[in-house]
Amino acid sequence: MPPKNTGGPVDPRKPSAEKRFVRKRLTDEELPLEWFAMLSILCSMAGIWSKQRILSWAGAFLVASSLANIRYTGYDSKQIMSATLFASLGLLLNYFGPQILPPVPSS
Repeated sequence: MPPKNTGGPVDPRKPSAEKRFVRKRLTDEELPLEWFAMLSILCSMAGIWSKQRILSWAGAFLVASSLANIRYTGYDSKQIMSATLFASLGLLLNYFGPQILPPVPSS
């Protein structure tokens, strides 16, 4: 006598026993945090405050990798948009913003 199926794996040779996978819909609170976007915001802000171009470039590369790794159709667009804006603002301010000039010696 064959063993009874107790809810475990189903024999794929029986089409009537096939169960289709249904993805659970996530709410806005259940969406996972975009770590690349969060690190991009932090690197860009640190680059703006410390006038370090390498941190601004790191923020730009992190936001590019965040955009490349979007897995969900309902991703958090506000976080990615703010990361993009901070990265571009960091690069613009570091290259075209006010520069700190050394003091001029008085004679």
